[in-house]
Amino acid sequence: MKNIQMNTEMAKAILDGRKLQTRIVIKDNDFIDIFLKNGGELNKLIAVGRLSKYQKGEVIWVREPAEVTSMNAERMTIDYHYGADEWIVNEANKMFIPERFIDMDRTNEIVENFDLIKPKWIKECQGIPYGCIKEMARIFLKITDVRVERLHGISIEDIGKEGSHMDTKYAEDIGEDDFCYEWGIDTWDETAPKGYQWSDNPYVFVYEFERVKNDN
Repeated sequence: MKNIQMNTEMAKAILDGRKLQTRIVIKDNDFIDIFLKNGGELNKLIAVGRLSKYQKGEVIWVREPAEVTSMNAERMTIDYHYGADEWIVNEANKMFIPERFIDMDRTNEIVENFDLIKPKWIKECQGIPYGCIKEMARIFLKITDVRVERLHGISIEDIGKEGSHMDTKYAEDIGEDDFCYEWGIDTWDETAPKGYQWSDNPYVFVYEFERVKNDN
């Protein structure tokens, strides 16, 4: 099962039911620009089929910020915290360390000297943005639609679906939708790399999704 990265703010938006859509840059924008201009809507469908990481109907898990807060070497368990959740003392999430991260031939050594040889991913989970591994995943999304468009093609309605706290329908009705677009622009530019900022107006894949339970 594939995963998708979301920062703390976007993970919260999904959990709150506000985020129903996300946009991911198509990296080779020069190629896609020529490709789409030469083929129109048909080539958009081809681009989705051949270049899109996620396809309609696919279920993916969200790699959200998480941190391992403590470990029990004897029981081979860890406590961890999701960045999107409030910190509540004595209410940590708990799980066994997945066997794929443990060298079973060195179990005794691990128990006796855990801090020195603990699995690499636990070290990496300490304080980095995307510490969540699949076994920690709690958000699963079903892709309901995929399309190609320019970033500036986003509508006021879609800004709402991207996770905005603002009432985009009300803002549009009273003629103050500029504030909504400002949120969308600022939110995009906070994480977009150079060359793919709002002002660059890159081509993006637009993924619409719904939250589902994990049946695996």
